[in-house]
Amino acid sequence: MRHLYTAGAVVALAAGSAFGQISVLNEVNPAVLEAFLAPGGSGINVTGFSLSGHVVGGAASTGVYFLGPGGNNYDLTRPGIVLSTGNAADYSTGPNTVANRSFNYGNPGFGGPGVPATPAQDALLSPITGFGAGAHYDVTQIDITFTTDPGVNTVGFDVVFGSDEFFEYVGTEFIDGFGLYLNGVNIAQYFGNPVNINHPLAGNVAETELDGVILGPNMNFLGPTIAGVNTLTIILCDTSDGVYDTTVYISGLGIPAPGAGMLLGLGGIAALRRRRR
Repeated sequence: MRHLYTAGAVVALAAGSAFGQISVLNEVNPAVLEAFLAPGGSGINVTGFSLSGHVVGGAASTGVYFLGPGGNNYDLTRPGIVLSTGNAADYSTGPNTVANRSFNYGNPGFGGPGVPATPAQDALLSPITGFGAGAHYDVTQIDITFTTDPGVNTVGFDVVFGSDEFFEYVGTEFIDGFGLYLNGVNIAQYFGNPVNINHPLAGNVAETELDGVILGPNMNFLGPTIAGVNTLTIILCDTSDGVYDTTVYISGLGIPAPGAGMLLGLGGIAALRRRRR
């Protein structure tokens, strides 16, 4: 078990980033998350969308992100969704102020285990983290079913994966991980390795809250679709305890049409929240 220490936790990084900012708002409405992940013109027709996440007080394990003008630290090009083992809204870009940022859904404000994974979640996560049943906590999972437009036989995703487990807990039992299971196959493999904090291509990106990210940092994952109904499971976890957050930014489910984009402001979110599914 690890403990959270505040002494020396503030990390000073180079200030004055010339890039635009990434702003994150907590969001738990599946209709809004779906709209940010699979915007119109993507070649994807979502037929089912379910969320298994966490909300405690003002904290939520899912959110949506917006991009400011110009480039940004993670090379993201379009809005999308955020999944975190902590509070998603803590992961807007800006100077890294806490080296061990944590929100433990199993025991808010303290160390120790988080909310345990289900056996089915453990089965999905074990090949990613290398740990078996009972090792995974604070899991957020999104399950999607979809069909594709004629001529669309591949889907793609842009993903940024970062963690406060970097870099002091690489090679330990705290191997937080992330998966994208498309029709039962985890396509989140980057240079032959699963997406977890043991990935050899991790590094620091200045002016972000995360202690480290896998460099791209914007990774692209592609997978083949099948005729008829496709299934997609997006899953993220803490491993071995519920502290030191791990966070992913995801956008671009589908093959966007040329010039297609999604400009969804606060008014658009309010409208989606009112929509009945």
